[in-house]
Amino acid sequence: MQRKIEQIPSNIEITQFHTRFVELFDNLNFKSDENRKYNNLFNTLQDAKLLFDNQYKILHEVNDMYKQAGSKKNKEILLHNLQLIIKPLKEKVALCNADLEKTKQNLRQV
Repeated sequence: MQRKIEQIPSNIEITQFHTRFVELFDNLNFKSDENRKYNNLFNTLQDAKLLFDNQYKILHEVNDMYKQAGSKKNKEILLHNLQLIIKPLKEKVALCNADLEKTKQNLRQV
């Protein structure tokens, strides 16, 4: 009976276990937040790298088309075609910027 009583932790031991458990839980939360932050940063950088790679390819394609155009008339046609491509892109950027501003306003209100 005495051994069974001795196996039961005292209040001091329970308090120490609880304190240690809370410390470990806080440490786990901190590490989890830190991990999430670095994962988000990595994903953002990967997206930026992908966008820059796409822009790089597009610029090289435009440069190659310009070199192949040769005559002034062909270069003007190329310029006109590029302007036709750029116009919808500018509209899309304007829509995205409007959505971004709306989202920022919603975040400020919350």
